[in-house]
Amino acid sequence: MLLGRAGKSMHVVTSAIEHKAVLAAAHVVVSMGGRETILPVDHNGQVRLDALDAALAEGPALVSVMWVNNEVGTVQPMAEIGARCRAAGVPLHSDAVQSFGKLPIALDEVGCSLLSISGHKLGAPKGIGALIVRDRHIVDALIHGGGQQYGIRPGTENVAGAVALGRAALLGAAGARTRTWPMSAHCVTTSPSDCRSRSLTWWCMPPASSARRTSSRSRFRAPRPRRC
Repeated sequence: MLLGRAGKSMHVVTSAIEHKAVLAAAHVVVSMGGRETILPVDHNGQVRLDALDAALAEGPALVSVMWVNNEVGTVQPMAEIGARCRAAGVPLHSDAVQSFGKLPIALDEVGCSLLSISGHKLGAPKGIGALIVRDRHIVDALIHGGGQQYGIRPGTENVAGAVALGRAALLGAAGARTRTWPMSAHCVTTSPSDCRSRSLTWWCMPPASSARRTSSRSRFRAPRPRRC
């Protein structure tokens, strides 16, 4: 539990395109009497940095931004986000479930205080994951009664799962790819006449954004079509 420590208000900042696990947690803060700020994104799906600056000026307890979006694969400018959070003295958490093992991750360069990963995206068994805590003093345990995992998450550890996650993480880090490509939307049919012969509507799709995306995501953004 990080919110409300060291004089910080119960105010969490996250983005509009986070996984539901993060958005739901932000909503809980509101139910507890705190507040949330949902940062907008641009047409590429990247966080609006001007909105982040405005939110940081209010002194939130935490900023959480996913490294890579799980729907369209947009890669966030985490180094820039981390630098702004660090300058404001606000801890940064990143949901790296979709990026770990696919992109090189250097926490010293990004400045994340907290990073979460999940084993099932790396080839490890389902049900095992990790929260990387770089500053032990910014979190308190939600579960009490044991000293496991430095007291942050007491309870008997899943040793087999932890070993599998560690091995998968090593393999994933060694084979992390940086290959990304601009995604363009194309018509499936070959020509307008082909469409008319089958009573279909022919649409010309403008090229989609060239924003940096991971190669592991196969979905694409469909811009507003125009009739040819």
